[in-house]
Amino acid sequence: MVEVIIHINNRKVINMKEFREAFNQLKDGKHLVTVKDMRKRSIPQNAYYWGVVVPMVKKGYMMPDMMK
Repeated sequence: MVEVIIHINNRKVINMKEFREAFNQLKDGKHLVTVKDMRKRSIPQNAYYWGVVVPMVKKGYMMPDMMK
């Protein structure tokens, strides 16, 4: 199985080299190609962000390293 993340901007593939390299790995025959949107954060990451990080920022909490 070959997977590649493609970056599209203005309806054009930005990383065409990686796209071609992924397809060059395929052997002759029929292949199913599925394209789906990628989330920037996973659902658990998003839950942590909105459930922990945002409330901490709203309360004005800062990590000690951030105060330097």
